[in-house]
Amino acid sequence: MAKGDKDARSLQREYGVAYQECLWLVREKGVEGAIEELDQRREIARLLATEPRFHVVIRECVLQKEFVENIDRLYGTNLARRGTGLQLAIDDASGRMQKDIRTFIRFVKEQVWDRLPEVRT
Repeated sequence: MAKGDKDARSLQREYGVAYQECLWLVREKGVEGAIEELDQRREIARLLATEPRFHVVIRECVLQKEFVENIDRLYGTNLARRGTGLQLAIDDASGRMQKDIRTFIRFVKEQVWDRLPEVRT
């Protein structure tokens, strides 16, 4: 049995996430880190499904070119879609763009959404 296999299977059942994703999280972040990551994803999914204002905040952040460029610089993402057509196609095929979008949404939630005073009411 591979390292972390039992933990990954348990997380797969609890969170409904693909086994390979759970195994990667367990190996990369440990069990506690994987649980924290999956809890954050669950909270963001809840906000996306139930809170229209969250969509507005994300849209406004996406429209700020400097904001997106700074996220790219700080986190090594490529949300501004710089590169050749081949590089962008590789990013899409490898799942990098999805990962970059998750990084962006998490940043917006933690650094913008959670700090808005009217959100807490």
